[in-house]
Amino acid sequence: MVVAAVSVLVGLMLPSLGGARDSARQAACAAMQQQLAVGLLRYAVDHDEWIPGFNTSGYSLMRGPTPPAIEALSRHSDAPVQVNDWMSPALAGQALPLQREQRFHMLLEQFSCPSMALRAPVWIGGDQGSLAMADWIDEHAKEPAHGISYLMPTNFQLYGGLRVLDGPRGDVVLTQFSSDKFQELARVHRIRNDYRPRIDLIGHASQKIALADGFRYLGLRIIDFDASYSHRNWGSFTERSACDPLSRSWGRDGAGGTGYNLSVVYRHAHRINAAMWDGHVETLDERSSRNPSLWAPSRSRLMDPLGRLDPDSKTFGIEPSNDPRSLRNLID
Repeated sequence: MVVAAVSVLVGLMLPSLGGARDSARQAACAAMQQQLAVGLLRYAVDHDEWIPGFNTSGYSLMRGPTPPAIEALSRHSDAPVQVNDWMSPALAGQALPLQREQRFHMLLEQFSCPSMALRAPVWIGGDQGSLAMADWIDEHAKEPAHGISYLMPTNFQLYGGLRVLDGPRGDVVLTQFSSDKFQELARVHRIRNDYRPRIDLIGHASQKIALADGFRYLGLRIIDFDASYSHRNWGSFTERSACDPLSRSWGRDGAGGTGYNLSVVYRHAHRINAAMWDGHVETLDERSSRNPSLWAPSRSRLMDPLGRLDPDSKTFGIEPSNDPRSLRNLID
């Protein structure tokens, strides 16, 4: 009888214990995101409001990994491990390893969501950086690394407009129209022409996502992460947005058309944590996460493929309007 009673009690307690464990993981994830968001703000303070990423901290690798640039990756612990890496600059002062591959592995293992259980091999179809990372893991790690847990919306890292010559180093910079891949962003969010990747130009910082739970990526018969130096494709640290159905992380049509990543990304009881640009963290269900105003700078526009108000915008968290002025659909 005692054994039976204990068994019943254990059965009753297990769901609550599991729920408590999940809540603890979600809270730890939120704390990690907040640390990263504060690091982004600290970087901006130290760099005249600029955001780390393609056009700033990763600039030296933008046109390909020249030997001096590769060498520089292993001289500074806060140097990016690839062009769009914002995590290393945001974690400046955290005693990250000098060696690039070791630093990349630490980002994957120690600065990850506690609920991220998937491990992924390196995608070796990239440049020399991918091969170097794969070799390092084979030699130094007992198993494949966890996939990247947190992604920044690429909209915040790029310039608005077609061609810009006033970058932080006075050179041409990456915009939404610099490549076919980046033009795919403009089919959903059209960034205003005068936007620059700066904290002071984001708009409502408390209502804009700096980083969110994500994963790149899981697809049909494939799981891996990109460790290349260059900015080809999306890299490992940025992604489109949850408003884009083709997003590999947050979209329902990404990575083969069936949303393979959704269960991995919406990993806190079908919700995600998202850190805003003012440093606070919110938990969003899938529907609320598809609000377009969260994923692009203020005064961006939600577009359809012909440059008009998206007729299905209600699925992105806003209701369409018959008012002709709404065709501009400014995202406040």
